[in-house]
Amino acid sequence: MTEYQIFLKNDKVKFYTRFSWFIIIANFSIILYVTYSLNKFREMKWSFLMLALLFLIIFILQYYLKKYFHGNAKWIPGFLFIIYAWAFLGFPWLMALNIVLLFFSIIAGKIPVVYLKPTAIYYPAFPKKSILWSELSNVILKDGYLTIDFKNNKLIQQLIDENNTKINEKEFNDFCRQQLNK
Repeated sequence: MTEYQIFLKNDKVKFYTRFSWFIIIANFSIILYVTYSLNKFREMKWSFLMLALLFLIIFILQYYLKKYFHGNAKWIPGFLFIIYAWAFLGFPWLMALNIVLLFFSIIAGKIPVVYLKPTAIYYPAFPKKSILWSELSNVILKDGYLTIDFKNNKLIQQLIDENNTKINEKEFNDFCRQQLNK
């Protein structure tokens, strides 16, 4: 049974990654300020130093464990640290806000992949979209673009990531034609 996996180009990944790092650094700066201004480090003698040390340890671990954080999710340990820090400092609403930001960062940083199977096409929308072949009038891969043409005149056209997608266009287009003619 033939199945295809097509990686789509996501030109905004660098922006999303930089923005995630900005959020982490801004949160860390605010955490240090809040820790200092609330006199938390006086109540718990070493908490200011512990937070800074924990932050450093997380980034060192992130460097050594980067192969486990596939693609653009290298900033996940940083988010986990700030979520823990806000909970530790007693600010649950800031912890919840950062959980939401982490969730959006993971979604935005994902590498979009289209799966074409004999039963349906799985498109990387949010939430993942399942498109039945019976809903389509044409699917074609040409000149680095994947075009999905619906019977209701809706059209999806995406640039593919040719570095990660190694597909013979003729075989792919023949597969799609077979599925559409069933």
